Amino acid sequence: MQTIIGYDVSFLVGNTLFELNIHENEPKEINDSLAHNHYTNELLFVLDGGIEIKQDANTYVCQKEEILYIPKQVYHISYYKRARFYTVGFSMTKADENKPRTENTYAIFQKVFGNEISIIKSDNALQECLQEMTAYMRDYKIFSYYLIQNTVRKFFILLTEKMLKDGRFPVLDIPPLGSVNALIHQRLNYDNLYDIKLKDLAKELYISERQLARIIKQRYGMPFGKRKAQLRIKSAKEYLEKTDESLETIAFKLYFYDVSAFIQAFKKSTGETPTEYRKKRGIQKT
Repeated sequence: MQTIIGYDVSFLVGNTLFELNIHENEPKEINDSLAHNHYTNELLFVLDGGIEIKQDANTYVCQKEEILYIPKQVYHISYYKRARFYTVGFSMTKADENKPRTENTYAIFQKVFGNEISIIKSDNALQECLQEMTAYMRDYKIFSYYLIQNTVRKFFILLTEKMLKDGRFPVLDIPPLGSVNALIHQRLNYDNLYDIKLKDLAKELYISERQLARIIKQRYGMPFGKRKAQLRIKSAKEYLEKTDESLETIAFKLYFYDVSAFIQAFKKSTGETPTEYRKKRGIQKT
């Protein structure tokens, strides 16, 4: 097996860190074969020829413009019939151990792909991403890494949305609205948004700022700025009720300019100051 070119890339979706290694491969022989026992999930994108995977009594044949998914720790034997293909090994971990994992993101990418070998039919959008990645990998430039990183990230989101539409999503407690909508739901309900701008969130989700603003307004009945302010006050109440931290500390954690700005915003939203709110609950820390 000959590796033509390879890259290691990583990207974030919420608090989920994706780490990938990408290789373009081409067998030396007509029927080259290799035994595998992966320690990461793996996607194979067939560019030409075909790949045959044998696992126990099962045989999977992946042809041009098809994608073969192999979950980690699945032992199999691969037969490459003059195939030219990409292998993308990927793992998912928490980016920041002090923050909760972005459960929607993890569920989407882990549970949609599942624990079984499977073949996914490609489509035009996925093929365009693959062509972009091929061009960036072959035509090395100073920004190639970042271009590949963004393209692969976009590819993962598009691939997941396709799998959702194909009915491969077994998780019932997450709204089946497509990966972007599910990620918006996660980011605007459970994650720390106090210091993020709309344009940065749009870039993270790989959609336009205008489209993101429209989705948020439609879903929550308010623009992004108001939704962010609403979530910040909600978090402030939780800090006031469940901790004895000072107002200065809470203001800092919630990215207020200073404690006066925190007090003013809290009173405008609730009709009382943080100290008054706290006293009603028996906590005297100020």
